[in-house]
Amino acid sequence: MKYLLRLALFAAILVASCSGDQRPSSLTITENGLPILYTGGPILTMSADSVEYVEAIVISNTKIVFSGLLKDAHQSFPYTDKVDLEGKTLMPGFIEPHVHPSLAATVLPNEIIAPYDWQLPGVLKKGVTTPEGFMERLEESIENHNDKSKLLLVWGYHPLWHGDLSKDILNKVAGDTPVGIIHRSFHEFYVSQKAIDLLGLKKEEFASHPQIDWDAGHFYESGWMSILPKVTGVLFDPVKLTKGMKMMKELITTNGITTIAEPGFPSTSFPFEYGLYKGGITDVPYDLKVIPNGTRLYQSKGGNEGALAFIDSLSIYNTSHIEFLPKQVKLFADGAMYSQLMQMKDGYEDGHHGQWMTEPDLLKKQIEFYWSHGFKIHIHANGDLGIQNMIDIVKPLYEA
Repeated sequence: MKYLLRLALFAAILVASCSGDQRPSSLTITENGLPILYTGGPILTMSADSVEYVEAIVISNTKIVFSGLLKDAHQSFPYTDKVDLEGKTLMPGFIEPHVHPSLAATVLPNEIIAPYDWQLPGVLKKGVTTPEGFMERLEESIENHNDKSKLLLVWGYHPLWHGDLSKDILNKVAGDTPVGIIHRSFHEFYVSQKAIDLLGLKKEEFASHPQIDWDAGHFYESGWMSILPKVTGVLFDPVKLTKGMKMMKELITTNGITTIAEPGFPSTSFPFEYGLYKGGITDVPYDLKVIPNGTRLYQSKGGNEGALAFIDSLSIYNTSHIEFLPKQVKLFADGAMYSQLMQMKDGYEDGHHGQWMTEPDLLKKQIEFYWSHGFKIHIHANGDLGIQNMIDIVKPLYEA
């Protein structure tokens, strides 16, 4: 189960002050390799149920090896490089392990009509929990969308709250405004006819895809992923994306997050997404850890061997704040939980069916391939059938 914002304690360090958002360089290992002792300010450990402060901590080889009284630190570690906090507060940072910066940059500057409130920098997007409320907000957004040559992008739709959606419904409410609606899961996309025209999508190219309902203007799971590389330039406005990256930075820094992760890169185009990250994740007080998207690279690099060769070359794209994690890959099993397209052993009471993002036979080959090359494999799997399928594939590999 994944969440857009899911926080966990991490052994990174955040130094908070009234004025600064920059991470001091003293948090790295010193040239002489000595442990580093921090003291001279409040040190909040966050290791107990109640507020707990210590006088000093010691870091060695990037790990916290001591926390407690300063005199005990001197006794246990007589030779250290000392850092005076000068009254600043030192506390554990947070890690956000599943943020997908490109998705965040897409969602944040565009219209949000979701079932619950979203507090963004400087604005609150109130939640909407009825079909009538959703349509009312959508009509307001369409009315305020002045440039008909650009796509009105809306995120947050969910049929459990907002009712049915289709191309015909959007055509009636949108008129000559091109409208694209991204499902709350980000695994589904609904478009009006004007949006189809603007995006340059052709029926003969996509109508036969098993996860595209062309007449309904509905693209889901691999059907949605299949059109993304073709519509990136129109779908993702560069000005808005730049704004979205700045909004994401503000949310990350104000919540004390020091590390974020992109599990499954790229979703669309490597040059496009890498350019977005390289331009937006620089001179920031947090790091981005990237896990390559083996499913997407299988398609774009002509199979597993081509994908592996590309993954092995990714270290050349590392920067001071962006790191492609070596020997790691992300694969995709079944559909999204939020949209109830995950694969369930007992199916669904209303008769609809879950979806495979990767057919089980192909996924088995992909898992076996990366396992044989010593990779840590991350798998997007949600339903009990999807998860059972993963267990059935991995168990004999583990036992061999």
